[in-house]
Amino acid sequence: MKEGIEIPNRIGEKVRITEEDDFSTLVFSGFLDCQTVCATSLPWLEKIVSETQPNKVKVIFLDLSETENPSGLATFSTRFPHIQRVKPDAKERHSVLEKLRLVRSNTNHHSSRLFIHRAGSSEAEWVDRVDSRFYTNWPKLRAN
Repeated sequence: MKEGIEIPNRIGEKVRITEEDDFSTLVFSGFLDCQTVCATSLPWLEKIVSETQPNKVKVIFLDLSETENPSGLATFSTRFPHIQRVKPDAKERHSVLEKLRLVRSNTNHHSSRLFIHRAGSSEAEWVDRVDSRFYTNWPKLRAN
């Protein structure tokens, strides 16, 4: 994490995760139209960020969808207003997933694996499931 991680976004801006960040960053990868893992994990992540002190946690949804879905995007924006959607170009997707060690999501079409970078840390960690247990343990995880 010394150099940070940069995630290019198709819509222009780049998202950076660095050890100087004074907020924790959670990155979840999936597909906008996914009705299984993404549909159950994103509400828990929205709940975490909406219940955490302002500017103390950032949640990024790394959208791996091949195409744009205007109705899916509208639904996402309405249901998950605190989650930042980032969509890398197809040619950059694999390298971004490798940097975040989320490569398996590219082959499974979704991932329950979550990248976590705690505020001020030079390390990253991963959790393999986002569910009610993760949500319940988040205050303890955040404190460590």
